Amino acid sequence: PGTGKTSFVLRAILEYYYYNSDNSILLTAYTNRAVDQICTVLKEKTNIDFIRLGSKESSEHGDVLLSNLSTDYSIAELKDKFESTRVVVSTVSSLLSHQELFKLKKFGIAVVDEAAQILEPFVIKIINYAQKYIMIGDEKQLPAIVTQAESNHQIENDLLSTIEMTNISESYFERMLRNAKKNGWDNSYGMLTHQGRMGQKIMELANNLFYQGKLLNIASESKAIEILEFQNVEPENVPYLNNAEADYIVKKIENLIENNETNEFEIGVISPFRSQCALIRNKLPFEIRDKVAVDTVERFQGSERDIIFISFAVNKPHHIVNMSSPIIIDDIEIDRKLNVAITRAKQRLYVTGCREILVQSPIYKKFIDLLVKEN
Repeated sequence: PGTGKTSFVLRAILEYYYYNSDNSILLTAYTNRAVDQICTVLKEKTNIDFIRLGSKESSEHGDVLLSNLSTDYSIAELKDKFESTRVVVSTVSSLLSHQELFKLKKFGIAVVDEAAQILEPFVIKIINYAQKYIMIGDEKQLPAIVTQAESNHQIENDLLSTIEMTNISESYFERMLRNAKKNGWDNSYGMLTHQGRMGQKIMELANNLFYQGKLLNIASESKAIEILEFQNVEPENVPYLNNAEADYIVKKIENLIENNETNEFEIGVISPFRSQCALIRNKLPFEIRDKVAVDTVERFQGSERDIIFISFAVNKPHHIVNMSSPIIIDDIEIDRKLNVAITRAKQRLYVTGCREILVQSPIYKKFIDLLVKEN
């Protein structure tokens, strides 16, 4: 998190191959938001011409949409434009919906961003159209979405297990990373370690819980004042709703506004549950709702805010299961949702929940103990 996977690394890969070869280059990601972010980086930080596939409704960059260009070009001109433009940007779904375009253009390299969120059958189809591919992602953040029951995910086959194909809910990124580690393909993968998003204390939280101390700050000393805080509340009777947590967050935000800090800081509120997000949003004074982003963990992946509030809203022990995304990586248990929630924060992290319930999970107990220690 915060290492510039899209803003720096993807751009560096693109510029290297664009200026040192005559290859056509395909840039793809799972979500429209991620693809829009790629387009923004290309527009603001490069002079490279590109085309974006997709619909008008799904993109913030209508001026580079292939579908919009059709109003200014004839069919023959549009074909020439597509063939001559070396860089194409698209979501995975748009590529799979327009596979006839691969007959017009051969790609020397495909770069897959958000690769840990893409199931293997989808990404395999795309990278087969390129001579070479590079995947960028973080297997410790949110995984691909799978609708099948978890009991149907496991693959029991000795031959497939030799290539680490043991679970259909995993991404190709995760499987190939395990293969690389197991087979000693050390030159085929690497970890980005220097991050520029989080302050030292927030980064140390992520290091202690998920990254084994490997994350490092780009700036040796941050001048910003960091605050980490845990507010304990009592459980309530309604599932996935907690008014005390919502009231605590709203009061804190109102204090920030009174101190004129909302002009200086961007604020985000994260909860695992949509019902709690709606409760917090409705409790915020109407005049400040547009100043505060309130959403689920999934919607916050890829984003960052100066100040992050986390509201767990778990009132029963079994609720923890419904807000978690656990996985064992390198013999360490990791909760990917908790990782994403924590690492959205740049300077301040305010957390609220029922400690008595949360500490029944070893990961959340360690998290709260670290927070309380820092507070």
